[in-house]
Amino acid sequence: MFCFYNKLKLNKGRDILAERIEHLIEHPEIWPEMGKFGRRFVEENYDIRQLNRRLVEIYEDLLTQD
Repeated sequence: MFCFYNKLKLNKGRDILAERIEHLIEHPEIWPEMGKFGRRFVEENYDIRQLNRRLVEIYEDLLTQD
């Protein structure tokens, strides 16, 4: 039953992805807005300075553990 459920879940995910890709192909007018949103998301969530600061914090926490 577990494997069957996972297969159904994966198939559903593939179907949803296929539908969304088809929607994008059929509506090229939304591409620029999606690109802007994607860029803004990356800039806000993946700033290299912020990621480096977080990595330093993790290392410092590891070094100070008993």
